[in-house]
Amino acid sequence: MKLRVLILSPFHGHSSHAAWAKGYREHSQHEIVLATLPDRAWAWRLKGGSEALAKLAADAGPVDALLATSLTSLDSFFGLCRRTPLATVPAVYYMHENQLTYPIRPGGKRDSQLVLRQFHSQLTADAVWWNSDFNRRSWLKKLPNFLKRFPDQQGVERCGELEAKSRVMPVGLSLPAVTQLCDSPLRHRLIWSQRWEWEKGIDRFEALLRKFEPEIPFEVALLGPVSQGEASRRRGLENLMGDKLVHSGWCEREQYQELVMSGTFTVSVARHEFFGISVLEAAAQGVVPFLPRELSYPELIPEDLHPQLLYNSLKELYRKVKGFLSHPVDQGLRRRVREVAYNYDWSKVAPMYDRALEELVRSGK
Repeated sequence: MKLRVLILSPFHGHSSHAAWAKGYREHSQHEIVLATLPDRAWAWRLKGGSEALAKLAADAGPVDALLATSLTSLDSFFGLCRRTPLATVPAVYYMHENQLTYPIRPGGKRDSQLVLRQFHSQLTADAVWWNSDFNRRSWLKKLPNFLKRFPDQQGVERCGELEAKSRVMPVGLSLPAVTQLCDSPLRHRLIWSQRWEWEKGIDRFEALLRKFEPEIPFEVALLGPVSQGEASRRRGLENLMGDKLVHSGWCEREQYQELVMSGTFTVSVARHEFFGISVLEAAAQGVVPFLPRELSYPELIPEDLHPQLLYNSLKELYRKVKGFLSHPVDQGLRRRVREVAYNYDWSKVAPMYDRALEELVRSGK
């Protein structure tokens, strides 16, 4: 069965949502059509992007299934399409993130309307896919109490229905062809490829590096994009690293890959992670990750590697990194983490999506 599938991606551009949609289109056996909006004003995309998406979807022609990202207001979309053939098309809502458990900065306030948009979109969908079980569990655990805050007609009784149509479908990655790992590097190099944002724990990252003062015993490549509000902290850290800093800032994909390949280890000190794309991309190049024993990370790493790679506190992370630096790079460990990462290559993930969509379309006929 060959399907024509329309992906609704209202926060596209250069985002991880765009990479996901394009990656699936390139590796699916089905025909994948994209309806996209630029990657700006993300909250407005979830609240008000459906009108523009409905127009784009109408121009896309007949489709067999819809696959919408979690910044789509799917209930509004179907309301706008109710007199069109799209009104009866089976739909999947893909939860890249959720607005109920995403960490809020100190002094900030959660927007309840964004949470309700996602909840109503999930109820509208025929199936809800989650990029990790952590994402799924954290939402389902907090949702009933969130809904009970409202005066009446809360929809709490539908949480079981939502759970029944949920399944974990990991993000696929467009990884380079497997090549032989280079010889053990002469110097250790830390790769930081996450966004330079509060929720990624940049203050914790700075604290970790300062533990190695007065002289950091490894090189550092800072690859993640920097938000305007965090630029001063980045500059301060660049000064701290001095000549140990080999790169700082966003770079094109080819240079990004080259820098990641040059690394020996990476760390996450995140307050938030629903999946872990940058960690897996680094691991695919044999970069050894040290990760919190929480969030989505325990799902990404096989249990036998948990004692080596997962930590419970910054103090433990420091000890693990220091121990790693005191020995030659373990090529066997590098090969193992690379094998783990390639389990998420699109060549393995796209067939999972394809089969699930075929099952959904068959069940609706």
